[in-house]
Amino acid sequence: ELNVSRIPVREALLQLEAEGLVNFEAHKGATATMLSADQIDEIFDLRALLEAELLRHSIVNLTPRDLLEAEAILYDLEEATAAGDTQLATGKL
Repeated sequence: ELNVSRIPVREALLQLEAEGLVNFEAHKGATATMLSADQIDEIFDLRALLEAELLRHSIVNLTPRDLLEAEAILYDLEEATAAGDTQLATGKL
C-alpha cells in the first residue's frame, strides 16, 4: 500500500525496539511502548533542540522559493490549529 519494501520497515522497527519505543510480541507483531508524560516531554524537548540546530545549518542553503513554501505551510498550520483541526495541522509537518 505504501510502496515500501518490508526490509527497511523491519530494520526501522528493530531500531525502535532497541531504543525502547516498540515491543515485539509473538503472533501479534510490533506495538508502541507506553511512554510517561515526562518521557514525551523529553522527546519533544530534544526534537526542538535538534530541529533548531538543523535549521541553523541549513538556512544558508534555502532559496526564496523555499522560504515562501515554509511561510505557506506555517500559515496553514496556524489556521488548522486555530480551527482545532489537529490532523491537518500535524499532517502538514
